[in-house]
Amino acid sequence: MKNDFRTLGMQILANGKIEGHEVKSIKELISADGTIDRQEAEFLLDL
Repeated sequence: MKNDFRTLGMQILANGKIEGHEVKSIKELISADGTIDRQEAEFLLDL
């Protein structure tokens, strides 16, 4: 899963803004198990 975060983060940061389709991808990745754990929270803060 860590690679999923890294890949998504690099895609988002490529143009410097979070676009609509990226929000959907973030939501799907973060809420896959129904909770937000520490790693997921840190990913959101890093963005």
